[in-house]
Amino acid sequence: MERKRVLVVDDNIVIRELLALSLDEYDVEVASNGKEAMKLMSSKNDFDCVITDYEMPEMNGLELLKHCKNV
Repeated sequence: MERKRVLVVDDNIVIRELLALSLDEYDVEVASNGKEAMKLMSSKNDFDCVITDYEMPEMNGLELLKHCKNV
């Protein structure tokens, strides 16, 4: 059975890594901001789930999720 792919986006490295570690049954990619996440989504757009922080510099989580709908 193929593992589900999850993208974790958070500008706080501790939160980002804790989430990634806690999701060990999934194939997890991490991004430190919305722009980095968008790059990952454009090159590997087959994520099953995106978990994102809301308040991040340059692009908040809601803006990122709106972009996800268009990918």
